[in-house]
Amino acid sequence: MMPPAHTLRRATSPRPIRTAVLAILMALCVNALLVTLVHHLKATNVEKPDKYRIRKVNFERPQPRVIQPPKPKPKKKKKPKKKPKPKVIRKQTVTKPPPVHPLNMQTPPLKIDMRLRSLDNLHAIIPPPPPEPEPEVIEEPVEEEPGIYDVAVVDKAPKPILRNPPVYPSSAKRLGLEGWVDIEFVVDELGAIATVDVVDSSSRRFHDSAISAVYGWRFEPAVKDQHVVAVLCRQKLKFSLRN
Repeated sequence: MMPPAHTLRRATSPRPIRTAVLAILMALCVNALLVTLVHHLKATNVEKPDKYRIRKVNFERPQPRVIQPPKPKPKKKKKPKKKPKPKVIRKQTVTKPPPVHPLNMQTPPLKIDMRLRSLDNLHAIIPPPPPEPEPEVIEEPVEEEPGIYDVAVVDKAPKPILRNPPVYPSSAKRLGLEGWVDIEFVVDELGAIATVDVVDSSSRRFHDSAISAVYGWRFEPAVKDQHVVAVLCRQKLKFSLRN
């Protein structure tokens, strides 16, 4: 006996085939995804954390701290002490000793009156002895000590070899200021300038220029008693804009 017609249509319909094909495709996709995930995990080497894994720990000893001593404070430079000015020997006047006269040692003869007289008038009979002459003091000439001599005392004054003029100060030149400086300097035994002092000036603007110029001068040394000596000289330097 044949089944009814509507049952044959359901058996022969394509719906079960489609569902089976879709299930197979879904399974293949899931398998492909699982395979790619496994390959990816193997490539990244992802390991599970091991709580009980022993790790090597390096203990380093703390190094002792080196304490450096404090740096010494820089010492302040002491200002150089000014040298005392050498003694200047001026011209001395030597007085000649007075002439020595020979002493008269002969005493006059005594005239004694043999007549008796009172003792009150005895001094009239015997004259008193002559007073003793006072000893004469002879002054010895004072010898000049070696040192710095005045120009008037030496036999030969120092002769200039190199004497450049001073440089005009820029501050005084800008103001149109003219003036002069009176200086006193010592020429030593080698002809060089030992010390320079300003005696008087019209303005302090010219001091440095005058002192630096004088220190550059050179002379032939002075001569006294056929010996080279140091002398004290004095000169007035003029600063003029007309030159």
